[in-house]
Amino acid sequence: MGAASTVLLKNVNNTLPLSAPGTMALIGQDLGPSWLGPNGFEDRGGLNGTLAMGWGSGTAEFPYLIDPLQAILARAREDGTDIDWWFDNWDLEGATTVATAKDVVIVGINSDSGEQYITVDGNNGDRNNLTAWYNGDALVEAMAGNFSNVIVVVHSVGQMDLESWIDHPNVTAVLWAGLPGQESGNSLVDVLYGNYNPSGRLPYTIAKDRADYGSDIDYVNTDDPVQTNVEYTEKLNVDYRHFLAEGIEPRYPFGFGLSYTSFNYTNLNIVENGGEEARKRDEEDQAYWSGETGGNETRIGAFMRDS
Repeated sequence: MGAASTVLLKNVNNTLPLSAPGTMALIGQDLGPSWLGPNGFEDRGGLNGTLAMGWGSGTAEFPYLIDPLQAILARAREDGTDIDWWFDNWDLEGATTVATAKDVVIVGINSDSGEQYITVDGNNGDRNNLTAWYNGDALVEAMAGNFSNVIVVVHSVGQMDLESWIDHPNVTAVLWAGLPGQESGNSLVDVLYGNYNPSGRLPYTIAKDRADYGSDIDYVNTDDPVQTNVEYTEKLNVDYRHFLAEGIEPRYPFGFGLSYTSFNYTNLNIVENGGEEARKRDEEDQAYWSGETGGNETRIGAFMRDS
């Protein structure tokens, strides 16, 4: 399920899948284990190490958690890949030193949220922003500014603002791994190395600007904490419908996702389907659903069947 839900957002010149690189650097705390263990925070109400589950009363205890470092090391031993890692997101100089002269640099970033009864770093349930946690965006920018083959892995509860680095030419691939659960590292390795062809699709739209979204949170002092408020005035124009209604170009639309397979269509012959009969059925359907004509269950069934 972790591999199946992973979305390939960017893949320049077939950077992925990997094929036994000689050297590799893993950069960012999200690729490593938590020093408190996978269940170190009650109801997962805190984060150090990789993100595999949000927080709140609906969480479960991890029976185990395979982090990306653990899984990638196992694959590296098979391939003979030399790996170094650096999990201090704030020490950009140390990260740069570790990543120097590596064939591949993988950077892991995350963004967490959960239920309101737990406040994590001032985030009272909901996130206070859409940027990467723990200096993650600056970490990606530093790696892309120094190295030519940077792969970004994102573990996140929802949309993030990617604009500061997504178009950088040295960011050659981006995997949106969401919240993969206990097999996080193994599912990531399956996609990174092509054992599983990425087929995940975004369940939401990722905007170019936070202001492009149709609703926002009325933020209050989360040190108290007190209730946050969301005014849903968009009615049916939720997510992609809002972007379509307002003519806003997103960074990645709802349903977006690449794969390692390419498709070609040649010598297409396009013909009209149905002609006058199809047009008449469409008019009848529109009249029925607009209330201009009566109907019954048989008519509804016919409409659904035709659709």
